[in-house]
Amino acid sequence: MAKIYLIFVENLANSPLFTAFSAAIRQILSHFSSHLTRAKVSLFNLLTCFFEAILNYLENLQMGTFGWLHPSWEGTFYPEDMPSEWYFEFYANAYHVVLVPQEQWMTWQGHVLHALAGDLGLDLASGFRFYLAVDSDLNDEKVQVIEAILNELSPALAGLVLFNDVKMPTLPLPTTLQNLSVTLVSKNYKLPGWCWQTSGVWVSGAPLGYVFTLPAQGKQQAALLKDFKASLPPQSNGVVFIVGGLEVDMLAVANAKTVNEFLGY
Repeated sequence: MAKIYLIFVENLANSPLFTAFSAAIRQILSHFSSHLTRAKVSLFNLLTCFFEAILNYLENLQMGTFGWLHPSWEGTFYPEDMPSEWYFEFYANAYHVVLVPQEQWMTWQGHVLHALAGDLGLDLASGFRFYLAVDSDLNDEKVQVIEAILNELSPALAGLVLFNDVKMPTLPLPTTLQNLSVTLVSKNYKLPGWCWQTSGVWVSGAPLGYVFTLPAQGKQQAALLKDFKASLPPQSNGVVFIVGGLEVDMLAVANAKTVNEFLGY
């Protein structure tokens, strides 16, 4: 069993995609090798320990999607006959960040917001993060709703993602919102500081990845994630990467999440 495991890990470490893993892999191998016979650890448990150690060793990107309510997910990502009120908890078990569409979060007011905060309480306590999508520019109505959400869901509300191809958004944010990060997604404008371009779209401001369409093939996904990772400032840990679009292909997202973890991002 140990020999099979060693061959598996050596091949993985020597693969071009996983060169960065080699030092960690060998460290883990040396840690476990003296205990295999005595403990008689099953291959399944050993591989589980291996991957958990790898993920703890590396600083990962946090993958998420544009919303968690998509009709095409019913019976595919979400099990058939699952009540819709369980969707968020199910999503939060697999992903730890989400970008909420503007038409959804604009309804989070008054008793609706208070009830939502209660329903999501356990998941928010686990470190789940929300980002709010802002179409066009901020106005007084949007600011008031965001302030109310921040009061109820803080610190789970992490930032705003602005979508505007027409003009540069009005910044800085009001004083009440200045603890939120701001990222702009635009074909024509860039915020000062960090920026990344993909498919003719600039993503700028607070580092955060966003794509309107995710490639279906793992090789293309790996190239995309490598390009994004290379754009980040040094010591950028736990950066969010959002897969957008009106209909998000969760099979492609799950594959990209796996690719991301294997790459050590």
